Amino acid sequence: MTTKTVALPVQGMTCASCVGHVERALRQVVGVSGAQVNLASERATVELNLDLGLGSVVGAVRDAGYDVPTEKATLPVGGMTCASCVARVERALKKVPGVQEATVNLATESARITFAAGEQMEARLRRAVRDAGYEPRTPAQMDAADDASPWAGFAPVAIGLVLSAPLVLPMLGDLFGQHWMLPAWVQFMLATPVQFILGARFYKAGWHALLALTGNMDLLVAIGTTAGWALSMWLWLSAAPGTMPHLYFEGSAVVVTLVLLGKFLEARAKRQTTTAIRALHALRPDVAHLIGLDGEMEVPVAEVMVGDRIVVPFTITCGHCFFCKKGLYSCCDNTNRNAETAAAMMGIKYSTRSLPPCGDRRQNLPF
Repeated sequence: MTTKTVALPVQGMTCASCVGHVERALRQVVGVSGAQVNLASERATVELNLDLGLGSVVGAVRDAGYDVPTEKATLPVGGMTCASCVARVERALKKVPGVQEATVNLATESARITFAAGEQMEARLRRAVRDAGYEPRTPAQMDAADDASPWAGFAPVAIGLVLSAPLVLPMLGDLFGQHWMLPAWVQFMLATPVQFILGARFYKAGWHALLALTGNMDLLVAIGTTAGWALSMWLWLSAAPGTMPHLYFEGSAVVVTLVLLGKFLEARAKRQTTTAIRALHALRPDVAHLIGLDGEMEVPVAEVMVGDRIVVPFTITCGHCFFCKKGLYSCCDNTNRNAETAAAMMGIKYSTRSLPPCGDRRQNLPF
């Protein structure tokens, strides 16, 4: 069986007895064919089966009383279009020596990776994503894409619509008994740029899928539209002189254009969603007013614990009571609900308590 070699950092070893203890623990793991531990460098070199996850190896070291330091990283990934792409990227990342877990999110186009600390791990992860046929991006590139104009990327769609419209509009004449079909050479000139220039991205992504012995939506679009274009070419070139065969250039061109339109709308929706999430995250306060033994003091939100009492300033009106109608006070009917919202923004569970009198703008919240 094919094996792979993984180097793991091991902390907590102090002598040769510790080395032997770790080596025995590693060799007892099913799927491990060899293990060597170096006390000076505090690293263990393990030879294991390709299908064996690193989690069991790390668990064996920790069960033996030692520790394997791990790190977590988020890697933006571009070019994914479906669940098949997600699975391919996850498999590619998990094959990198040292990776314990890899989870890919298609909506955010990012991969969350847990790996054993090692040299050049980020470069290895990026290389694995690129070799799988996708584009590892930097946070700056993702921010630039999220801040792009709502119409960014619409140019290929617009060109496809312009070239496909003359192929589709004559078909409407059939509804009125008119035959306005364009000559075959005109259909060829309109459909070919859409198929092979605007649709080049589908061929590129489909080719990478074939190299990985898998399939995705891009490969499906490439095969389907190419079949329609190739059949039209065959019918055109094999037709008797002076006859007009039924061609399918409009089908391949329209499918490519509509898929591009769908991808554009999806990308724009993702940008809008990301912008909304950022705006919501910006509402999260950085500090909380903690009520301690010495009175009220400001502390970072990350330091707030269950059981602390904090002060949440708020203002809300309902328009029902006299004071709210006059714009003088916040309403007691909405005090509890607004305090719960403020607590949720800070990621803290809110406990219901008796409502303060109408007009209070600061409330001590028990958490």
